[in-house]
Amino acid sequence: MARKDTPGTWRLRVFVGTDARGKPIQVSRSFKGGKRAAEDALRDFLTEVTKTRSKDRRSTVAQLMARWLAHVEGDHKASTMRENRRSVERNIGPLLGDCRIDRRDLVERIDAAYKQWAKDGLSPASIRRQHAILSAAFAQAVRWGWIDANPTKRATLPRAKKAKERSMTVEEVVRLLAYAEGARPDGSRGRANPVLAVAVYLAAVTGLR
Repeated sequence: MARKDTPGTWRLRVFVGTDARGKPIQVSRSFKGGKRAAEDALRDFLTEVTKTRSKDRRSTVAQLMARWLAHVEGDHKASTMRENRRSVERNIGPLLGDCRIDRRDLVERIDAAYKQWAKDGLSPASIRRQHAILSAAFAQAVRWGWIDANPTKRATLPRAKKAKERSMTVEEVVRLLAYAEGARPDGSRGRANPVLAVAVYLAAVTGLR
């Protein structure tokens, strides 16, 4: 689209895709000249954008991660950036780095990476961190117009493990009850807390956790 801004000045706009919310993404540039020249410039601009977009679509995950890390440099703490780079080098790169971001089976490859990380001993929380990094990078690729959708949104994350509940031992209950009654580990006497003592006693005899 060529739109006149001021006499002799045009705004050339080219549609390159949609963002994560489905809103259109456009790139634009200014052009000075007549209407016919602006139309010719728009065709050239469209060809240029199409070639660039086609090249970016053939980028690998490794290339995307490198561009994304450089893009967010300065937006995060140095320690966070070190952790992000470490995750890319140790986990994301070895399994997904060579994959092109336009592969049709990329979601499947990401799922396979999650399973492999789990086999390698990464906790669900750590895998979710790798997922967060991938998701942020692919979201940026969508905003840049490299891809149309974020593949991590369709990936299957491992379920977070619930913390195991542990019952107190008899010795722990006795020590807690003694503390509530004023006894201290060093043998001294402190101020008793009758309410706490009753609560501990009731919890112990009724099996509350």
